[in-house]
Amino acid sequence: MKSNFYFNWPLLVAVFLLGHVSASRSNEKFIKNVNCIATSGNQNYCNVFLQDCTNELPDKYSEAYKECLKERFPNGISKCTTSQELFESAKKRRQLNDCIDDKVGNYQLNRIDELRFSFFHKCTSQLAKLLGCQAPK
Repeated sequence: MKSNFYFNWPLLVAVFLLGHVSASRSNEKFIKNVNCIATSGNQNYCNVFLQDCTNELPDKYSEAYKECLKERFPNGISKCTTSQELFESAKKRRQLNDCIDDKVGNYQLNRIDELRFSFFHKCTSQLAKLLGCQAPK
């Protein structure tokens, strides 16, 4: 019996890549926002990021974040001052982000995780906006 099922591989690949590009753009916007906060020299805003924003992370991401902090910053994450950046440098912030992505892997967010992740990104975005360096949409 011949099947009439036709699988459109090019369409599937395009949808996958489009989703990946969208997630990648979202991550780049997030990185720009974190770099803005980390280089602000404003310890109060850095504290809001560290305490309030990161508390919104879904559990899987929160665990990965804490593990990566211990691995990447055994001596602490530094401060937000005119002479120091939170998480030391843009390169180290990117490495922290990559570490978290590696630990989380292909974890599928459930609806509650998606909501928490949305709150986390909104918190980070709002801080960057308050600092006057909101990443472009």
